[in-house]
Amino acid sequence: MFGFNFDKRFLYIIIAILALRRIMAYSTQEGALLGLLLTIPGLLIAISFHEFAHAYAADKLGDDTPRRQGRLTLNPMAHLDPVGCFLLLFAGFGWGKPVEIDGRYYRNPARDTMLVALAGPVSNFIQSLKFRKVLLQIEEDVLISKYIGNLLIFNDIHWVLYNLFSIAFLLYSKKAVD
Repeated sequence: MFGFNFDKRFLYIIIAILALRRIMAYSTQEGALLGLLLTIPGLLIAISFHEFAHAYAADKLGDDTPRRQGRLTLNPMAHLDPVGCFLLLFAGFGWGKPVEIDGRYYRNPARDTMLVALAGPVSNFIQSLKFRKVLLQIEEDVLISKYIGNLLIFNDIHWVLYNLFSIAFLLYSKKAVD
């Protein structure tokens, strides 16, 4: 595709090195493992709401593909990609299972596809605002609740930025191909 070939094993070695580096950090830094354990629920919530929003938007715009695939649920198991989650925890980047759509079901395929693509980041942004509102109401002496709340907000904002960057990249790459 880019005019060069590389062995997939090279990519696997890089991913393994990143994962080992992160695991070593968890074993040597005090409190890092606790931070990881407190991050997991936030990631599950962020990924579930994000992918559900894509599926819900596609369904409401006329595409029943997510419904047929069982993606119209907030159950994290329907939205987790094993490799993406492993990398998210141990390499610092990752993904959920993408929601498959079929643009032929939309009345206006270009517009509706963009709305489906934006549904995930918008849902994470709204979710982060709601978590922030709840966080402001928690008393100062409940430190662990503040920590978890900040992780939830961080995870949601992370997904918003990551996906908006992806959408912009895809838009410009499409124009370059056309």
